[in-house]
Amino acid sequence: MASELVDPGRLAFESALTEERRLNVRRLALLRFVSVSAFLVLFLLLGVVLRIPYWRPIIPLFVTYWVIVAVSCWLGFRPNVPAVRYAGLTVPLIDMPMLYLIFRNFFGRDPAPVGPAAFATGFYVMFLIPVTLLSFDERFIVLAAGVGATLEALLLAETGAPGGTIASSVLLLLTAGAFSAYASRRAIALVQRVSGEHLRIERMGRYFSPQVAALLEGGELATAESRTVTILFSDLRD
Repeated sequence: MASELVDPGRLAFESALTEERRLNVRRLALLRFVSVSAFLVLFLLLGVVLRIPYWRPIIPLFVTYWVIVAVSCWLGFRPNVPAVRYAGLTVPLIDMPMLYLIFRNFFGRDPAPVGPAAFATGFYVMFLIPVTLLSFDERFIVLAAGVGATLEALLLAETGAPGGTIASSVLLLLTAGAFSAYASRRAIALVQRVSGEHLRIERMGRYFSPQVAALLEGGELATAESRTVTILFSDLRD
């Protein structure tokens, strides 16, 4: 059975995209862990050290979230390509639902629960950024925007917010998702163009000397020219 031909350009592009995903997964996992840890310290300070009743009930739920983030951070540094490929799903499937539960936890003791619900909109929009950088996949970005819009609509609906407020928040999240999807598409095009350029230069270096390759790269050999050269024929024998 004849083996399928592999496009070197496509292979170089996929390799570059996978490497970019791997770097983003590790850096964003660390940033995510540090950020959640900072919020946990803040909640412990307010609820345990200062004994403010408003903040104390949120601590067990946030500790659970912190453990999940810590495990995700540990997995992000493991050399597992499938895990890197689907790392963008952690935001719509873990972070966004946990954010919904955390903000909903404030409703029972907040005199104006619509405040925390509306405040959550900014977090859902912010979460679209790591989805874009982690996945470079429009499907994951659309999923995250849809999950965020749905959960935000539920939060606002539970507080009795006006329909216009709910519609505005949903529209904001969907618009942010569209911008993120476009940014992802442009980033992929950039990676593809750069990897193709590197492959072209590498191929050129196989057949030409560095000096000739530099002339070809600079377009200085676009026209023919006449030169006087010396050719040496030699026969090397023992």
